Amino acid sequence: MIKGILFDKDGTLLEAGPLWARATRRVARALAGPRSAPDVLRALERAAGAEGDRIMPDSPLAAGTLEQTARAMAAAPGMTRTGPLAIFCRRVETLYADALAAPDAQILPTGDLKTLFESLRAQGMAVGLATNDTRRNAAFCLKKLGVEGYFGYLGAADTGCRPKPAPDLLWAFCRLYGLRPAEVCMVGDAPGDAAFAHAAGALAVGVGFGTTPVQVLNACADLVVDSLDPLGRPEFWRTAAKRRWGQASA
Repeated sequence: MIKGILFDKDGTLLEAGPLWARATRRVARALAGPRSAPDVLRALERAAGAEGDRIMPDSPLAAGTLEQTARAMAAAPGMTRTGPLAIFCRRVETLYADALAAPDAQILPTGDLKTLFESLRAQGMAVGLATNDTRRNAAFCLKKLGVEGYFGYLGAADTGCRPKPAPDLLWAFCRLYGLRPAEVCMVGDAPGDAAFAHAAGALAVGVGFGTTPVQVLNACADLVVDSLDPLGRPEFWRTAAKRRWGQASA
């Protein structure tokens, strides 16, 4: 039986494409300087994984940490940096945090989150977040979405655990709530979320409205949903474990 649910953030709880693509444009302009050539700006955006208002699947922004994104941007054609790479990475993290907090940044939910989390609370589910973003950004986004109070666990890439797809964040969630991995489900929009769940011994539910094509999710997740609505229904969780372990009480 599923007793705890971990959610990915970007592309699962909030609309990721426009938010992160526009944030990346801000970051690229700040890194390259006011007189930078357009091709340098485009190279920085592509290195991060932004194309127009989209985030490309398997790019650093879609599947990696902000440190990995920063390292990719540091290696972009035409990018000149001074000083240690570690300082550059910290600057990129700060620039992204500032971009997310900009007045025109739109942090939009992917569905009726409050109804979903009220239902999960009524079912006695433990709820947490597992993101490759920073804890600062994760907490800020949950607050902007108005759902921070539903999360008892906030697992991020800078909280002392290896980032996804390593299973550390899920195991930390299990220790906090006294759960077995087989009693936990990871909900996310990327193959890395499914790999993360399976590496820990948990169920993987993919959401088909994020950055990854549905056919790719079908090949790696145990279940794929086209909206968050089914996740609020008790019958969904009563039967979901059958898809992986063959019995409802796994």
